[in-house]
Amino acid sequence: MFPLLVGLSGCLPKLDETEEVITWEHFATGFIEKPTFIVAQDYGTGLLWVYSTQIVRGQKGGTFKDCVSIFDESQRPHVAKYAETFGDKVDKPFTYKGLVRNGGASVPLHFYYATPVSSITITSDIAWSKSLPAGSDLASEFAYFTGCSDRFAKEHEKYSPKEPPSDFPIRNVAYKEILRRNFANQSSATEILYGKLSDLDLTSRDYVGISTVFMILGTDNAEYRKPQTLTVKMTFRDGQTATMKLRLNQYGKGPWM
Repeated sequence: MFPLLVGLSGCLPKLDETEEVITWEHFATGFIEKPTFIVAQDYGTGLLWVYSTQIVRGQKGGTFKDCVSIFDESQRPHVAKYAETFGDKVDKPFTYKGLVRNGGASVPLHFYYATPVSSITITSDIAWSKSLPAGSDLASEFAYFTGCSDRFAKEHEKYSPKEPPSDFPIRNVAYKEILRRNFANQSSATEILYGKLSDLDLTSRDYVGISTVFMILGTDNAEYRKPQTLTVKMTFRDGQTATMKLRLNQYGKGPWM
């Protein structure tokens, strides 16, 4: 669980009373150009993790697959062009009181799709109930957890700390705990989104996803614990789709975490 908490709540340095001129590069590292993703089961918690990108290791270090990134100077104009199509104020630095680079902390890893996701569906090759035969959309059975940086990107407004929710969309203990922890450690630049996947509306959300983690999914349905194959499908605003199959509860047949 530690890498997740670092990715979600450790993106920004600690706060104090100093000021620094902050630009878009402090939170947006790059864009994913292709409709790709990875979904994996965390055997420690049972939750599904949906990754928006992956790092590819090489002899000279690591690169992020299918991404344009500000880490490569030649790609920065390309990255800025994507951001501007979303209405981001790339060329307008602003002063953000309280944010410290913490001794020259590196730019956080924030990747977003060049064409945002419009919907996500999940199906199984087994029936989950009489009303959910094999092949049914299981969005009503899953709760999601993710983050959104739209306001920070487009308006540069600081979010006020929010209290952890008292009501949860599911009873799953691991899901509730990860939600509580990330509310407690919520950065001022990130809005936490959570609820039933069937209620998720991404039509006005451009910057969804934090670091390399796009979404975390949990469910109370007992059928989830049976060996099966889940199919996760993303549809993007330009009509493209991406699909991945996951062998659930079949350790060694992967992918898993």
